[in-house]
Amino acid sequence: MDINQTNDNELQKAIDDIANSEATPVDANAAMPDLESKIQDQMGTPPVPPMPPMPEQPVPEAVPAPANEPEIGPESKLAPVAPETDIATVRTDIMRDLFPLMDKVEMTPERKWEIYRQMIDETHDNSMIGAAYDAVKGIGDDKERAEALLYLINLG
Repeated sequence: MDINQTNDNELQKAIDDIANSEATPVDANAAMPDLESKIQDQMGTPPVPPMPPMPEQPVPEAVPAPANEPEIGPESKLAPVAPETDIATVRTDIMRDLFPLMDKVEMTPERKWEIYRQMIDETHDNSMIGAAYDAVKGIGDDKERAEALLYLINLG
């Protein structure tokens, strides 16, 4: 048999297959996996493209804090709390940080007085007495206001 005749027979078979597939519609999605597997069998597994090298990322350097900046103050950031710090110490620091912000908090005079009393008891800071006295002045109940005034008097 002649090689040209063999190629012609294979070509004719391929044309017949195409003509038959057009006569009977086939779901293209269903035929794709078969076609892909035949191609993969004939060609083998495609090679994995090489990965480009990753550029090295610069390591950020630690920036030292300025030596003259105070840790805690009215216009500075709050000091970080060490993990081994006692909760009572942290609570006292929180109350000292809250004190200058109390005038920005909206609450009843009674509630404000309760918080000022806790602050004074925790911190033993007598500079808070004036703000506590201002809060006590707004308490409407005479008995509660009198008890708060007596407490403030007994501090000194």
